[in-house]
Amino acid sequence: VFMDFAGGLYKLNLTTGAEMWKTLPECCRSSFSDGGAGLGPKNHLVYTCSNFGQNIGMEGTTGIVRAFFLSNGTQAWYKITTMPC
Repeated sequence: VFMDFAGGLYKLNLTTGAEMWKTLPECCRSSFSDGGAGLGPKNHLVYTCSNFGQNIGMEGTTGIVRAFFLSNGTQAWYKITTMPC
C-alpha cells in the first residue's frame, strides 16, 4: 500500500505486483504532498495525510487526513487540518 504525490492510495498484490485497487480523491488531484500512508494497529485502516484542494504545502494552507479500509480502498473518514501535510 502506498500514496502518490496528490493523496491517491494504491494497493498492489505483493506476489504479482498487480493493482488490487486504487482510490484517487477528486478534491486533491492538483495538489502536491510529501505526506504518506501508514497502516493502523487495529481495524485494518490505512491513514494518509496530504494537502487539500490545489495546495502544495505552503504556510497558511490546509491539509487533509483520511482513513481508508485496507480491504477495498473505500474512505472511512476524513478530517480537514489547519496545516498542510
